[in-house]
Order: sequence, then C-alpha cells, then structure tokens
Amino acid sequence: MLEFSCLIQYRWMRFFIYGGLLILSVAFADIRQDRAEGIVRDAKSGSPLKAVRFEIEGNLITQSDSLGRFSLKIQDSIAVVTCYKPNYWITQYSLYTSRFNNLQLPPVAYDMDGIFVYGNRRSVNTLQLPVAPLRLESEQIPEYSSSAQIVNLFPGVSLKTYGGPAGVSNLSLYGGQGDRIAVLLDGAKLNSEQNGSADLSQIPAELLDTVELYPYGASNRFGSSAMTGVVNFNIKNEEFKFRQSLGSFGRRGTTLFAGNAGEALSAGIALGRNHYDGSYAWHEDGSYYPTAMGRNFDSYHNTRTQDFGYASLKGRSSHNFIYRFSGLLVSSKRSLSGQIYTQPYRSAMEDRLELYTLEAGLPDWRFSTRYKVSTLRYRKPAGTGPAIDSGSHLATWQYQITLYRHLSRWSVEAEYVRDKSRNLSFGQVTRIDTSRTLVAFTNETTLTPHHVKITLSGRVELESRHSAAVAWSFSAQRKIGERFREIALIISQNYKKPTFNDLYWKPFGDPNLKTETSRNLYLRNRLAYQNLQLELDLFYIRYDNLIQWTPQTGATALWRPENIRAGESRGYHIGADLPITSGFRFKLGLDRNLTRNYDKSVGAEHYGKPFYYTPEYLLKASAVLSVSGFNLFAGYERESERIRLYGPADLKLPAYGTLDISAGRSWEVKSVSLKGTLLIENVLDEQYQLVLGYPQPGRSLSLTVELKPRKEH
Repeated sequence: MLEFSCLIQYRWMRFFIYGGLLILSVAFADIRQDRAEGIVRDAKSGSPLKAVRFEIEGNLITQSDSLGRFSLKIQDSIAVVTCYKPNYWITQYSLYTSRFNNLQLPPVAYDMDGIFVYGNRRSVNTLQLPVAPLRLESEQIPEYSSSAQIVNLFPGVSLKTYGGPAGVSNLSLYGGQGDRIAVLLDGAKLNSEQNGSADLSQIPAELLDTVELYPYGASNRFGSSAMTGVVNFNIKNEEFKFRQSLGSFGRRGTTLFAGNAGEALSAGIALGRNHYDGSYAWHEDGSYYPTAMGRNFDSYHNTRTQDFGYASLKGRSSHNFIYRFSGLLVSSKRSLSGQIYTQPYRSAMEDRLELYTLEAGLPDWRFSTRYKVSTLRYRKPAGTGPAIDSGSHLATWQYQITLYRHLSRWSVEAEYVRDKSRNLSFGQVTRIDTSRTLVAFTNETTLTPHHVKITLSGRVELESRHSAAVAWSFSAQRKIGERFREIALIISQNYKKPTFNDLYWKPFGDPNLKTETSRNLYLRNRLAYQNLQLELDLFYIRYDNLIQWTPQTGATALWRPENIRAGESRGYHIGADLPITSGFRFKLGLDRNLTRNYDKSVGAEHYGKPFYYTPEYLLKASAVLSVSGFNLFAGYERESERIRLYGPADLKLPAYGTLDISAGRSWEVKSVSLKGTLLIENVLDEQYQLVLGYPQPGRSLSLTVELKPRKEH
C-alpha cells in the first residue's frame, strides 16, 4: 500500500505551486479558437509548395493546397506547428492569427556526412517538450562505431568510456554524471534501475536516424535521472538497405534493413551484428599515473560481439487513430581488460537489453505501455581484490495514460520494477530482491499571452518504500524576428532517487540515502546576422543531498555512496554556425562548466573543488564540404583537465584533443544506390584516457558501404 502520509514531509509551498498549476489548467480550458492563414514556399526558389503537412503534437491538422495556401484553426492567437514535405527539412514555425503567415521551407540541397546541430526542426518522434531540442539528422551523423561518439558531438556533453567501443560508456552533461541525464530510445527510457545510468554501448549506432538533446532538467516529464537533460535516440524504418563496415581493431559490422515506409502504415525490421577486437599499447609518460612513469603496457585488450534486432509497426487511420509497436533486442558478449596500473586481469561480461513498446490513441488521449528487461552477468578473477561473480535481472513494466484538453496535458503513470540479483564476492553469496512500485501524476499547461509561449508543469511521484518526490517546471519562449531568432528561459526543480546499487549493493550500499534534488535555470539565445547563426546559452544547477561515491579509509579501501551537503554547476555555451557557401559549412562551440563540491566531510581544504571527472572547458569544431559529388567532414574536440581524486595535490587527468575526418561518395547505377564512407578517427593518434587506467584507441580507419534501391525523383 502506498504511503500517502509521506507527502506531509514536503513544504506547503510546493503544494501551493502545484495546486496553482491545476487551477490555471482549468481556468484556461475553454479558450476560444482562431484561424491562422498563410502560404508556404520553397526557401530557395520562392515557388509555392503543395501538399505540405502541418502537424501539432504529432497530429495532422491540414495540408497546403496546389498554390501553397493553408488555413487552420488554432487555440488563442498563436500556435507552434511542424511542417513536413519529402526532400525538405522538417521545420517548426509559430503561426499567428493577427497576420498573414509567409513560411519558407528549406530544401535538402545536398546529402552530407557532416555534423551540424540544428535547434529548430522536429520529427513525429520528438518528445514534445516545451523548448525544441538540439538535433542531429541522419545526414549529419558520420559512420561512427558507437552511439557514444555520436552524442558527444553535442555541446556541453563529455564521455566516460572504459576502454573504447567494447567497454561500457556513459555520458555527462553540465557536470552531472550518467545517472543524472535521461537516455531514451524512441521515447522509452533506458536508464538502469540498478545504477541509474544508461550504457550507450547497448544502443547500436547502425540503427540511428536522428538524435535529440534537451539540455535542461525534465524530471517533471521523465522522473528520476532527468536532472540535467534528456537524450532521445530515434530509429528509422528503411524500405531496404544493406550495410557493411570493416576497420581497424577488428571492427566488422553487418546490418540489413527491410520494410515499408508509407503515410498510413509503416513497418520495418532490422537485423545486425558488430564485432570489435581492440588491442592497443600504452606508454605512461607520468601525466596520468606518475608512479608508473616510463612503463609500457602492452596487454590491454577489449573485445565485444553484439547481435541486435529491431522491429516496428506504425499506423494512422482515417479517423486519426494512431498506433505504434516496436521491439528491440541487443545482446553483447565482452572480454575486458582491467585497470592497466593494477595487476592485469581479464573479466567476462554478458549483457542483454530487451525493450518493447505499445502505443495507441486519438488526438485527445494516448495510452502507452513499455516492458524493459535488462540482464547482466559479470565475472572477475581474484587479483587486487576478491573474485566477483554477479548477475542481475531487472524487469520493468510501465503504463501511462495521457489526456489532452485544449492547452493542458494530463498523465498518470504506473511503474513496477522487479529486481532479482545474485552476487558472489567477498567470500559470500548474496541474493537481492528490491522490487518496487511507483505511481506518478503529471500536469502540463501551455499559455500564449502576447506571443510568448509559457508552459507550466508539475509532477508528484509516490513510491511504497520511499518518500514522495516532487518536480515542477516553468518555461517561457519567444521567437522575436529574423535577427533575434529565439529566446527561451526554463526554471525547474528536478530529482534523482537512490539507485538499487546506492541502497542495497552489499557491502557498499546505504539504505538510508535521501533523494537528490536540484534547482535548474537554463537560458537559450539564438541570433542571426546574414548567414551567421550565433548561440549563447547560460545554465545554473544547484544540487542538494547530492549522492556521490567516495573512497573510504581502511584496509579494504572501498568506495561507498553518501549524501554530500550540496553541489553546484554553472556555465555557458557560445557557438557559431556559418554556411560559407552552398557546399561548405563551419561550426564552432565553446563550453565552460564551473562545478563546486560543497561537501565538508572531505576536508576543509577540498571544500568548493570541482566534481570528479568534470572538465571546465570543452571546445568542439566541425567543417563540412560537399564538392563534385564528394562529402568531406572534419571534427575536432579539445577537453580540459579533470580531477580524479582530491589530495594535497589533486590527482588529475590531463587535457587532450582528438581530430576525426571522413570522406564519402554516393553513386546511382540503374536501380541501385551505392554509398561509401571512409572514416579516420583520432587522426593525430592522441594517447588519452577518459577514466583512469582505461586507454582509448589510437588512430583507426574504417570503411562503410551502403546499398539500397534507387529512389525515383
């Protein structure tokens, strides 16, 4: 039975705010409808475009006629719509009833293997959060061997990877580690209930169509772990495509797509296998581990064989009834080297991810259910510590009903997690069952006074074993004009509950840990001058009851989780996006992230120091050139030093920089379209580590070939 009495532990102000959201949603429920009219044209030629689809929240509202004209009913005086047309960029616009709307839809002028981040285009898979995401389209994603490398193209993102593509990979945003950012696949949350993080190596890069980053807290929508932001990976249905890749470090990959992508019905299936066998040497020059200066480590060797399958069915009836089913299965077998500076050992790891989603509904209601199963078997021989033989099996059922009433969105969500884990370590066998049930209630209301889009949202999450968690969000957004493209402000309160490892992992866990909370502020500015687009984003995050694993003193020298007093993260992103010619584009971004650990228990001399493994500066630049049928890409990243352990002289990982380049070419022969891409990663052969003792690969080459039927234009 749920313990509703735990709600009284929260201050009356939180209930006052949430109650205000409910009152506002009712007060504005019967707002009148107006009509927005206009014309949509080709952004290059100026010609009217017919059959352009206009959608609001994934629902078809109308289409433009043969002269490009459109007319649709909207709530109040402004609405945000998304426009779709084949061979044109998916684009979002604000429509007004007070004036005639002249819209320009940019065509896809050329196919490119480069990388840009666009913040104003959305697809039917988008999460429909108040402020549009930063976005990578399929044409802008190079042939990287891992999803972690793809998401690392976004500003503010850094990685923690344990030894290249075969190892476990987590991402960090604004100093929050992997358990503080929600990772989704087609809208379904992948974060593990075991440790709170999502292993990006379980997401096959070969399946990806688009990737979206929402760089602001969203616990009001996605609950625990969405403290710093949300990443959403979308998978595309391909009619038919065969993909083969070969490369350095034993890289091999084969993927086959088959299906039918139609307007009313879309179905697809994908099957694939990829293999990685990386063996690379490391010379310690003293910058990472001074006591090992001058030593050569030649035995580091990681392998992974991954099999995956994906199937989906999406449809829409003539009465706007939509339905969607998808299933994903990823199974990996790995052989991993341990930390190179300790006694060498090799561990075996087998992990499996299953994700099934069913969604159905009409424009005014939606029902969805998700079933996720994560299994893990990890075995490590005795060495610097005892032998470990542990396994986990987590099954999660989630049900959600969402109602749409004019400008409000209501949802009720129920989740049941069954955890049956087995651990053999420290000379004892431990069996753990930490099954749990939670229920969450969410309301979101959108208002548009004076051409400003204001969204208010609140969430209450109840769980049988823990106190209630409350999240809320306020956002205001306005598109001002041609030069001042967008300004958006988001203020929110978010939370992260202790994970199963934090609470129950013997002998490390602490069942008395409190729920983390954060107060977030995110400000986005987009300015344009001629072809130049400027980006200026500011953020601030204040953590309370921050959970951090810290080293303990004593013979065993274990790390244990504890609630530190508080933490802080603040900084900015400055970026420039410049299309110099029709075939050449350059993008540059600089991020600064100042983090502070206000934990007095680590000692007064460490009070206010940066978080572990968090760089202060990130520099990312990319250039794309399309000429004579070739698509060329170059991307550079520079990351500043990171503290790995506090001390009289803090131990740090030094700064590093990597350069990647690629060259691609497409050919069309009769009824076949052929595409080849050569990718060189870490061109400068930089020696670096993202986690101490786990080297990253040196220079590597890969060749990817795609074969699919030629499309008639």
